[in-house]
Amino acid sequence: MAVDPSAWASGGAREVYYTRANGPTSISAGANESSILLHRRTEQHKERNEVLELAITMASVAILMISLLFMVIPVVVRVEMSRDSIFRIFFHVPRKVVKFLKNDA
Repeated sequence: MAVDPSAWASGGAREVYYTRANGPTSISAGANESSILLHRRTEQHKERNEVLELAITMASVAILMISLLFMVIPVVVRVEMSRDSIFRIFFHVPRKVVKFLKNDA
């Protein structure tokens, strides 16, 4: 027996009429239809949440990369410059030798 979905959506006196006219088996079928609709709606929300979680993860990775570019790389460059200046202070040697010593360190 097919369930009339408009009776469930309308509310009010039509629900009472639907219950009295169709009996308990129809109510059971209507409950089953209702649970199927709820399951479908839940799956739709779940898919939306998965997309949102993916977007948040991608944004987090992008923020991490930007912070890497603007914070960590300048620190590494500054440390390398200080190493180079230390080699120049303590070793008054040509630039080729400084590069060779720097690469070995």
